[in-house]
Amino acid sequence: MNNDVVVNQIYKASDTFSVFSLFSDATLLVKLIVLILIGFSIYSWTIIFSKYVILKTLKAKHLKFKKLFWSSITLEDLLKKNESQKEPFANLFVTCFWEFKRTKPSSVSGSKQFVLDKIERIAHLTIVAEKEKLEKGLTFLATVGSATPFIGLLGTVWGIIDSFRMIGITKNTSLAAVAPGIAEALFATALALIVTIPAVMAYNKILSEISLYINHMENFVDELLTIFTKKME
Repeated sequence: MNNDVVVNQIYKASDTFSVFSLFSDATLLVKLIVLILIGFSIYSWTIIFSKYVILKTLKAKHLKFKKLFWSSITLEDLLKKNESQKEPFANLFVTCFWEFKRTKPSSVSGSKQFVLDKIERIAHLTIVAEKEKLEKGLTFLATVGSATPFIGLLGTVWGIIDSFRMIGITKNTSLAAVAPGIAEALFATALALIVTIPAVMAYNKILSEISLYINHMENFVDELLTIFTKKME
């Protein structure tokens, strides 16, 4: 009989400290903070999955273009195959090659270097534009990673303050009286960490992948400049 009583008490306690009961019993401010954190989490995961799909697609297109680049007989042939493509490497090649064809070096000393410098500047602008496009949305992940723990801490502090206020009203200092309020307060911090950790990890990973992709673009520009230099000799 005593065992049944203990089991019943455990079940009641688990119901009291379930996620839904912690949220429903929380104060209005803590509920608002929890809803904000959930909203942050949903939007963060939306950004994470979209960036994952975009980067995976770009990697596949890059490999396809790289194979086409080294298998093409001439640059003119490659231009015809990629002029209408929307892929960043194809766009970078078309931009640089058209600039090379448009800017003819003269016999004046230093004019060849002028052409190369001009192509490099245009390539740099193209790469910067692509980088800004890829990094769009990452600021939000960085903000979530830095601000969310403090938002959760605010909910925790407010929940603890409310618990002490209830102690003052009821004059009951037992652990059973304080525990529900403390649990509600810590729930906000736990949720904040659940939101923060994936956002920080994803931000670092995505930023690393973007940096690697941009490095490939810069290396490709160097290869193009080498080819253009040989063509002007």
